[in-house]
Amino acid sequence: MNNSRLVAHALGIMMAAVLLSACSSGSGFVSSTTPLTSQGVSNLNARGGAAPAEKLCKPIVYVGVGWQYEPYYNQYWEYTGPWTYGAYGVLVPCAGDLVINKTTRIIFPWWGGISAATNWAGVKAAFAVSEATSSAVAIVTSSAKATKLYETLDLTPYAVAGVAVSSKGTLYVSVVPPSSGSLTSCIVVYPKGSTTSSGMLSDSRMAQSAGAIAVDKAGDVFVSYPVSGSGSQSLQIDVFRREQGGKATSFASISGASVGALAITKSGDVVASAVTAGSSNLINVYSPKGTILSKFSVSGDPTSLSLNNKDTQLDVVDSINNLVSVYSFPSGTLVSQSSLGTASEAWTPAGVAQP
Repeated sequence: MNNSRLVAHALGIMMAAVLLSACSSGSGFVSSTTPLTSQGVSNLNARGGAAPAEKLCKPIVYVGVGWQYEPYYNQYWEYTGPWTYGAYGVLVPCAGDLVINKTTRIIFPWWGGISAATNWAGVKAAFAVSEATSSAVAIVTSSAKATKLYETLDLTPYAVAGVAVSSKGTLYVSVVPPSSGSLTSCIVVYPKGSTTSSGMLSDSRMAQSAGAIAVDKAGDVFVSYPVSGSGSQSLQIDVFRREQGGKATSFASISGASVGALAITKSGDVVASAVTAGSSNLINVYSPKGTILSKFSVSGDPTSLSLNNKDTQLDVVDSINNLVSVYSFPSGTLVSQSSLGTASEAWTPAGVAQP
């Protein structure tokens, strides 16, 4: 849709006043840690780029989103589409992948979340992708031949932290406000197929630190965010229960963690990753009521999670080390790891979904 961005931008301007009032009503404590921290070009991979595959994507290993530094332009380009194996078994974006964003800085760690969006768009192989640096969500359609822009949702002036789509097609977008001003984070709700928001889920405890989100088959929405206080830090997970009218309640807390991702099994178990100050980063598995069922350690920084259709495989994106690790679920046994190149190749993963 060639005029998608123009249409969405106009809608975004009309939505802005609604968003401003809806996301500023909270009065909870203010976290001293804002998860969207800018990292300059010099702090990340900036010495070249891994070339995309020069053929159709066979096999499609993942549909993913990631960043590649383009030294000629001094920019990071956000590639979205199918990934395949290139030379030496390195994961690369396929020929025909879509560049949905270009920027001189990327946002860590939610620099490109991805969620299956077939239910929202009503189109096969549709995905919702966050564009944190441009305050938007791109809806794309992906195939072995090419990835195409289907629609763009403009959430100005907010930065997009996470995206999730329910089984009934409702799209949820967690957003973070500008660092100045009185606005707070919230979750913007889009009904199936609609480019106009129907409302917001507010949680005053998030303050300005909304992060990863996930939705279960019952329509309950989960959000994780960091909380600081009295010299300590923890990762808080709250839930908006549909049966309770969308009121936010505490679900779980992981002490010593600052960043995390979420995924939900078909039976409703909540899988949460936690990046800690030490080296023992964790995957915690909770029952739908918040009881801890199991946990296991993972390598690197687990900033994105994805389960396969049978809930037997957990894909963990480690953006810091440019790896996608596959773990048997729920045992936590490491099955394989795929590199996205060395630091000199500047191809950095952000999130993946099963094709």
